[in-house]
Amino acid sequence: MLNGLASLPVDLVPEGMVYVRDVAPDVLGCIVDYFNTTYASGAFRTVLGNGKLRFQRTPPRFAPSMWNVHKVTINDAERTNNACESWNNGFLSLVGHSQLSLWVAISCPKKDNAETK
Repeated sequence: MLNGLASLPVDLVPEGMVYVRDVAPDVLGCIVDYFNTTYASGAFRTVLGNGKLRFQRTPPRFAPSMWNVHKVTINDAERTNNACESWNNGFLSLVGHSQLSLWVAISCPKKDNAETK
């Protein structure tokens, strides 16, 4: 259910979040709340102003504009970073280990260039 929110237009994500909250089983309440706080609506915090406590919503850590794929799906664009992941995997196989020294990191692009040519 939550992954369907990524396909909605960004302006409809809050409305979709309300729908998900309504139809989700009670056992998923913590997960839905976490998703809403972190990715959709943000959290509430208390703020002291003029001697009164009030609630203020903070923005989500990862706003819907970061993870929403509605526009790129409509425009038939890349929705993943598979090209970057492929390069990272190739670089890891070129280096041979994940903890490398500065000198190895400098020499590896030269090796990569030589292999490409």
